[in-house]
Amino acid sequence: DGGNSRVQVFTPGGAHRLSFGSEGSGPGQFFHPAAIDCDSQGRVIWCADNDRQVKRLEKDGMHTVLSSGMNGQKFSGPNDIAIAADDAVYVTDNDFGLRDGGKNPDKQLQNGIYRIKNGETSLVLSASDLGGIPNGIALSPDGTWMYLSTANRRVRRYAVNPDGTLGTFTVFTEGVGIGDGMKTDTAGNL
Repeated sequence: DGGNSRVQVFTPGGAHRLSFGSEGSGPGQFFHPAAIDCDSQGRVIWCADNDRQVKRLEKDGMHTVLSSGMNGQKFSGPNDIAIAADDAVYVTDNDFGLRDGGKNPDKQLQNGIYRIKNGETSLVLSASDLGGIPNGIALSPDGTWMYLSTANRRVRRYAVNPDGTLGTFTVFTEGVGIGDGMKTDTAGNL
């Protein structure tokens, strides 16, 4: 619930289970969280796009910054995440959050898909290689496929290599309504 700076948890049946968090940067607080997911230990990981970071909420309520970018350059606006079984975090970074977008003098990294693993951040796929500005991201339940949407309403399906890099792709679907917030269910449906 990014607009209310909190996380809401629902049962698989859709019933509201609990809410936590409030606006701020202290323990258990968020500032407009986006693209929330959980790692294998159940810790909440989210795109703190206004802070240009990817963060994790620890069990004691404290925040850990997983990444602010790479090679001393800051993310433009982490937009969406997918977490692999090995807890590698894939993040789409685009300049939607920057005033004047790519013309903003604060833009430092190219739009792309980044991978955060063991404290290291690497570029997995550039926006030009993706064929558009990255937006949504999801992984198949077995981690062998990555689905990436672009601002031009297209979803590509990429093979995920054992080392976390991406292999070949096919256009999975395209059209109106394609975008952000994609997830796969346990059967692999997008």
